[in-house]
Amino acid sequence: EMCIRDSGTPVEMVGQVDGPIVAATAFVLAAYAVAYEFGKRRVRRIESAVPDFLDRLASVNEAGTAVVGSVRRVADSNLEALTEDLRRTRRDIDWGADVSTALRRLERRVRSPMTSRAVALVTNAIRASGDVGPVLRIAADESRATWSLRRERRQVMLTYLIVIYISFLVFLGIIAALSVSFIPAIEAAGVPGTGGSLPDAGTGVPDGPGGIADGIGDIEVDAYEQLFFHAASIQAVCSGLVAGQLGEGSVRDGVKHVVVLLALTLVAFVAIGVV
Repeated sequence: EMCIRDSGTPVEMVGQVDGPIVAATAFVLAAYAVAYEFGKRRVRRIESAVPDFLDRLASVNEAGTAVVGSVRRVADSNLEALTEDLRRTRRDIDWGADVSTALRRLERRVRSPMTSRAVALVTNAIRASGDVGPVLRIAADESRATWSLRRERRQVMLTYLIVIYISFLVFLGIIAALSVSFIPAIEAAGVPGTGGSLPDAGTGVPDGPGGIADGIGDIEVDAYEQLFFHAASIQAVCSGLVAGQLGEGSVRDGVKHVVVLLALTLVAFVAIGVV
């Protein structure tokens, strides 16, 4: 019983741990977001080279070179982020793998939807015919169209991201106003000797025991501030995940937005003295 008494009220006990928990959550999510963004940027660089790879492969094949020879020649060229993976594909072919198997291994290494579609189209064309030039051109055009649509989607959805951030900042502003001005004023209104009592002269509002003003200051300010902090933290997580889904099509892309919004929440509540 002594340990529980020394720890303070439940509100105080929660207040001692909720700030560190939110900060630790933001730190863990930040580490995940950094790792995820590095991997995503690598895949994005590879995907940007896929249309050029397919175009070059089509040109060499249309010049009369077999598919195996076409892959070997294109692998010797510079295709930026895709170069190293293509050289591994060429080594797979040199060590006895057929072209379809080597390309499927390339797909597993890259793990990109765009690369998977291109590899599936090319391998099916190889099984049907040795003249895969037209199919490669189609695959290159499809990859360019996909890349262009992604870029346009990011530009269009930027407006929604801005709206999400602005609405969250407004939410924080309202909470700050309530915590700094409104709730302390209500608390002071019912405290004797503060000058905040509500007179009933000429108003018809009862001010004695049992009146409207009676007990108006009997509120737990700390409990309300904790409630606001928890609400802002939940709002930060939900808004960040929605921002990722809207902006880039994946909830995982929203983790970085969650980190930013949680950081803003912590800064705001540290500034108003809650955390």
